[in-house]
Amino acid sequence: MTTMNGNEKFITVTPIISWAEIWQNCRDSRWLLWMLEWVSCSEAKLRLFACWCARQSWRIVGEVIYEDMVEMAELYSLGEAGRQQMVSLWENRQGGAVGSGICGIPKGPSGAAAQLASFQTCREDAKEAAWQGAIYSAKAAGFKAAEEEVEPLLWRRTCEEKRQEGHRKVSLIDNNPSAAKEAEDMARAEQADGLRQIVGNPMLRDYMEMPVPAQTLAYWMTWGFVPEKTCRTDGSSVLIF
Repeated sequence: MTTMNGNEKFITVTPIISWAEIWQNCRDSRWLLWMLEWVSCSEAKLRLFACWCARQSWRIVGEVIYEDMVEMAELYSLGEAGRQQMVSLWENRQGGAVGSGICGIPKGPSGAAAQLASFQTCREDAKEAAWQGAIYSAKAAGFKAAEEEVEPLLWRRTCEEKRQEGHRKVSLIDNNPSAAKEAEDMARAEQADGLRQIVGNPMLRDYMEMPVPAQTLAYWMTWGFVPEKTCRTDGSSVLIF
């Protein structure tokens, strides 16, 4: 507290926050993955995290899906399988994964999201595998929460009403968005803990290339901003806020 023009004023001093602190305390896997865009992290660790997300989705839906893909990705990460073996398995399963993406995700079944989370583990780009695995596993959590809250007859009525309003696609999440969001947030917090277990804290040694000050990122997190993935027409993806 200080005195200005005879009046007492309270001055708020914002503590300096380090990148290491942000990494250690962040409860959203999307921010940790965004931070890894700017520091060194091995492909093996990123792929192991994608596998962790796939296994998380299995726990969420209560079903093991594409276990052979997850095991192949883990073996490749540990140097016990070849890259071509992994890529071939990815190519062989593309039809089923595309079907889940087109038919399953818009309707919202948690199993379709878990299938896609498992499929991502053998994606050739490990960084993209980690991002997509985390996204689909969180979606599985949201869909599962909505499925548990839905009443079948009421859901059919909701779908019919939305179609009459001109909606071509109706998601289960529309039935209970608050439950879905809470479940997704919990899944991302669990993912953040899992990623820290695999990667450690890279900010203790390598943070000089970060594009914004740690304090700025702390403010973004406080105000609820999150990085999201969006796809370009050429199939590549970029981070947006």
